[in-house]
Amino acid sequence: DKDGEVAKIELLHSSGYKILDKKAKQTIKRWRFKPAYSLGAPIISQVLVSVRFSLDENSSNQYK
Repeated sequence: DKDGEVAKIELLHSSGYKILDKKAKQTIKRWRFKPAYSLGAPIISQVLVSVRFSLDENSSNQYK
């Protein structure tokens, strides 16, 4: 939005794991961006981001 907060999230490609897709959305919802400007005023814009997960041996034990 004009304040740099995330207003809408669309999942274009699933990771194949619902929990990872959910965590990606939750994480992105907390992000803040510098708003785009036009004629000196902030405007609504959109951005495409990729989220990549890296799991180590110890992280799998957390969800058992």
